[in-house]
Amino acid sequence: MMFFLCQKSWSAEGILDYERFRTQIEPLLLTQTYNSPSVGVTCYSCHGSTSNAGYTAFPLNLGQTRRNYIEAARQVTLDEPDTSLLLLKPLAVAAGGVPHGLLGNDGGEQFSNTTTDANYSAILDWIIDATQASQGARVSKTHPYPNPFRTKTNIVYFLTSTAEKVDVRIFTYNGTEVRQYEGTTNIGANQVEWDGRATDLEPLATGVYFYSIKARFEDGTFIKTGRCVYTP
Repeated sequence: MMFFLCQKSWSAEGILDYERFRTQIEPLLLTQTYNSPSVGVTCYSCHGSTSNAGYTAFPLNLGQTRRNYIEAARQVTLDEPDTSLLLLKPLAVAAGGVPHGLLGNDGGEQFSNTTTDANYSAILDWIIDATQASQGARVSKTHPYPNPFRTKTNIVYFLTSTAEKVDVRIFTYNGTEVRQYEGTTNIGANQVEWDGRATDLEPLATGVYFYSIKARFEDGTFIKTGRCVYTP
């Protein structure tokens, strides 16, 4: 199952596994599992504070997993996974990392000064798996229209080959699922219509909502995400 965002010759958006980020990667960023030699210092210690310069480059927010996922994906380089800043910033310079933190110091050195650290490997594998999933059958792009919307929006998605099954899910800004649809599986453009309501058909609040298109193919599963703005 692959998910969402970033750079170079193709984008990490849509192929980094969100569920894996939620259960394996985010805990490394927000807890002491992934900390510096200074006891209790985590990525969140600096990147969770709006008063710290590091927050601007890589903001992390407790309780906002989807937002953290987007920001983490911006630190990923799919063409060359082991050059991703998400890996090199916490890695000691002596082990091949890059200067990290204010004044170009080594920052955390969270990976025990080696690329064989289990946490380093977990993040690297997450990126490599997304890179491999970018080849072959996929959701090529998505497009909600209109966006922003008042009464309904059509979430359009494009498949490069016929899918076995497609699920379309709507989430709040903090990652809570509010609606799910079974989508069509045809090559080319497909769409589902969303009326701004939750599963119980109650109207939702004004705001930004995320959607995911999960398409299962014979050779694997691909997920692409996007966002739309509800303004009833």
